[in-house]
Amino acid sequence: RENILAIVRDYGNPSTEDQSFPMARHKDWFLGSSWAGGILPMANGRNQESTSESINSYYALYAYGAEVDAPFAKELKDFGRLMTAMEVHAADTYWHVRANSEVYGTTFPHPVVGILWEHAATFQTWFG
Repeated sequence: RENILAIVRDYGNPSTEDQSFPMARHKDWFLGSSWAGGILPMANGRNQESTSESINSYYALYAYGAEVDAPFAKELKDFGRLMTAMEVHAADTYWHVRANSEVYGTTFPHPVVGILWEHAATFQTWFG
């Protein structure tokens, strides 16, 4: 259990009281999405290219909180549910481009974003 909780606390810590891990260190609370990279400086800033990974990781918080018998279970379950909902909404808003998008207008000619950067949106992926 301690190894699982260390992983949970590393990426989805619901506590501001934890002295070892920050609360939700990947989450951008303004955009609602998470950042995959951001420690090393890049020309377009931080980036996120895999919303499915972040959605499923936050859903795992919910699932673990729903099944574990522990005092923190309800808090973890609720936190996982919130983080999953925010990530799904952000993916729909920033990665799925619709005609006359409120985010991209008519300037982005592709139906999806491959990599969302802090200062750009691109149709490419890391893999080609």
